[in-house]
Parts: sequence; structure tokens; C-alpha cells
Amino acid sequence: DGLRRAFASGGWRRTPAALLRLRGAAAAYAKVFDHHDVVLCPVVAGVTPPLGHLSPNVPFEDLVDRLRRHVAFTPLQNITGAPAISLPMGLSEEGLPIGVQLSAAYGDERTLLELAYALEEQSPWPRIQR
Repeated sequence: DGLRRAFASGGWRRTPAALLRLRGAAAAYAKVFDHHDVVLCPVVAGVTPPLGHLSPNVPFEDLVDRLRRHVAFTPLQNITGAPAISLPMGLSEEGLPIGVQLSAAYGDERTLLELAYALEEQSPWPRIQR
């Protein structure tokens, strides 16, 4: 409902410019791989938030702000359709998974899978134990 209200209250006016920026993001993303094979970054900006922190019951504006802060690294691939893979590379002090994201050029999923297999072979993924 919050997204609908934001759009109805004038968000629709920004749609054409937003679509142009999205197309530009895809081109800028592709250009990065003129000089790099893979980009490494965190999956999210912090450890798993407390239960309810990202609940749909949180007021819309607060939820959008929380999501922007928490999932700061993955939207580019989601928006552009670029290949990426999230790997469980560690555990927090509380035993929660910490992931890294590898992203590659359009159509280069093979490199991501080969890297993931090699990393897992070298150091098996951490497991959450009960």
C-alpha cells in the first residue's frame, strides 16, 4: 500500500527519468568489466537484523529506509539483470551467516560458478549448527 501511495502522490512523474537511469546503470555496469573480471562485495550491510526489523508492518517510509541501508550492495544486479552469486563465507560472533557477493560481466555466469566451486573446495562453507 505504501508503494502505491508514493506512486499516486507524484512518484509517477519521476518514472521516465528513473527508467533512463536504469538503462544507464546497465551500461555503466557493463563498462566495469572492460578492466575487471569479477567484483567482490558484501551481500548485505550488516548481520541479520532482529526479527521484525524488516516486517511489512513497519511504516512504509521507515521500511524503505531500513531496506536501503541493509541491502545496499545487491540492488545493482537486481536492477540490471547482471549475474551475481552470494556465498556463505563466514559466521558472525552470534553464529549467523555472513556472505560475500561476486558479480561478473553479462553472460559470464560460468566464471562465478567456477569461483564458487573453487572457494568451496578450498574452504567448505560454514554450517549453522543447532
